[in-house]
Amino acid sequence: MQSLLTILTRLKDEPYKKWLFPSAIIICLLLASGLRISGSSFGPYYDLFLNGKSSSLISGETRHIRSDEWLVVTQFTIAQKEAGYPLVNKNFGDSGKNMSLVSDAPYKEWSTILRPQNLVFFILPFEFAFAFKWWLLLASLLLSIYFLALKFLPDKYTIAGMIAIIGSFVPFIFWWYQTITIMSITWGVIILLLLMRLIENKPLSFLKKYKHGDTLSKLLIATLLTYSMVSFALLLYPAFQIPVVITVSLTSIGYYINTWKKTPKKIRRALHINAAFIIGSSLIAIGIVGIFLATRLDAVRAISNTDYPGARFVNSGTPSQADLIGLTSYSQYRLMDNSSITSVDPSKGSINQSELSAFIITPFAFIIPIIFILYRKWRKSKTIDWVGVAIFISCTIFICHLFLPGFSSIAKPFMLHLVPITRLQLGLGFVGILSLIYIISNSKQVSSQYRNWIYIYSAIVVLLYILTIVAVIKFNRNFAGDLRILFIAAISLSGGLALIFIGREKIGLLVLSTLCVMSTITIQPLYRGLGSGYNSNAITEKISSLSSPNDIWGLSGAVVLENFPQMANRRSITGVNTYPDKDFWSKVSKEKIIYNRYAHILLSDTITNELKLVQPDVFIARLSCDNYIGKTVTHVLATTPIQLSCYKLIDKITVSGGNILFYKRNF
Repeated sequence: MQSLLTILTRLKDEPYKKWLFPSAIIICLLLASGLRISGSSFGPYYDLFLNGKSSSLISGETRHIRSDEWLVVTQFTIAQKEAGYPLVNKNFGDSGKNMSLVSDAPYKEWSTILRPQNLVFFILPFEFAFAFKWWLLLASLLLSIYFLALKFLPDKYTIAGMIAIIGSFVPFIFWWYQTITIMSITWGVIILLLLMRLIENKPLSFLKKYKHGDTLSKLLIATLLTYSMVSFALLLYPAFQIPVVITVSLTSIGYYINTWKKTPKKIRRALHINAAFIIGSSLIAIGIVGIFLATRLDAVRAISNTDYPGARFVNSGTPSQADLIGLTSYSQYRLMDNSSITSVDPSKGSINQSELSAFIITPFAFIIPIIFILYRKWRKSKTIDWVGVAIFISCTIFICHLFLPGFSSIAKPFMLHLVPITRLQLGLGFVGILSLIYIISNSKQVSSQYRNWIYIYSAIVVLLYILTIVAVIKFNRNFAGDLRILFIAAISLSGGLALIFIGREKIGLLVLSTLCVMSTITIQPLYRGLGSGYNSNAITEKISSLSSPNDIWGLSGAVVLENFPQMANRRSITGVNTYPDKDFWSKVSKEKIIYNRYAHILLSDTITNELKLVQPDVFIARLSCDNYIGKTVTHVLATTPIQLSCYKLIDKITVSGGNILFYKRNF
């Protein structure tokens, strides 16, 4: 009891207050991991499919649209575990797939140290590791934004915590809940913080007492910077990474110029040394990434030379109706209602929760206040705040890509022509959080002297957000839903921003953080463990017992079973092929344009062509007794009977989803 009182007393001290928020996050992470709780849709989906019930579902509902999670990443993770975490999993496709390139699944190789979220699979039992990784992603995002906010707002621990919640509990993060999304921002923030630490030339406190503490500090920060840059690069998803790189690069340059201007000429030499450390870290990072790519060059070439997704050129200035609905960020709560999604005209853009999702905080409302702050600083002291300029330029670049036709051609040096409008939402959210932090850190300088103008601007913001309700209704009233709730959401967003503008930051942030949490709290189900899809899976157990490791499976029927042979540690030519087996499929068909792609692959004994492209990422291969597929596949997993004399039904089981049939080639 005395120890607890001592701890509580110390938490009142200033040095300890800083760690209240991080401590709460870590405790929640450990608690959820210990209880095996995650937000995966894998468990409830397969419990319902196999058993017709979901007894371990704590709250929420299965999100079928999250198939990139429950159908791909989670199944790949289980398949890796069953195969012993190989670098190249031979069970995927004819020649196997290099797992360091295809998904965020754990594997054993030197490069896995650069993917720290997966290291826990080699330490903890599988379901505990799965839960830990799930929440580690969110925890890392919360903590990175928290410390970024403290960088600009020293000692404002409550404000920093609420900003972290606003930047993390957003629909875009929760609907796109995966490593490439969350860690793109997290690593971006970490890199920015490390760059700022190097630039400002402050040694780490625990190294100050050593003789060469300053040099050791720089070496350690530079090493961490290299590690962070490589880990960021190995996310291998340019559509999310490019906006982050633009924002971090411009902000770092702005911070360097500000530091240069403030540093006396006699000691500017230290800035040159710091720049050398940054350049050195960058070159080493490029070298490590180069080694990574060179040691799996065949797979890299297969991925980069596909017909789908293939080479990409995104035309800027062409937001769809769906994109515009997504940008009305106060209406994001509607995404949790499936009926509101189906009510939107599909011809107006990609219509699903992921494609419609966005950040609650975007930079649009911050452009004018940032300009005003920059003008005020120039008028007062004839100085340019280059960090503010950098944030403003980032905002402008993204807004131009969103609304200005032809800008993607101009912005080719920024590589924005590789970023679809729907993926740009991550960049808008990232720079939106930076803008929010910047506005709050400078609000005291202008709120007292220009309060009347701030009130006028705040009123305009409120009015504009209310007027956009009319636009949402015009697009589709069914999506808008209950207009009273929509109105409350619009007032919450615009009112929260207005409170921040007039200097009531805590109240404004509380309103915004509440809106963010309410817009995301039921997106993911809370589920204990991975359910019957992993534990006592009747289908994978049957696959394992009916075949040997040298047999080759194929799936005919429901795509939900496409990776089940791999989850049973058996080879399969169907399933998710994240890059093509050109040698194998060239023996099946001459239609390279069909098989040269990222694709979900199925078999059918009823189609007439050797291959049939169903949608850009799905194709079906013909199964017959006399073609190459039939001579290769020894076993077939099917949800409907196969009418081929060369395949014999050897077993079947009945699950809630229907009859599952197991065939074996009889010649």
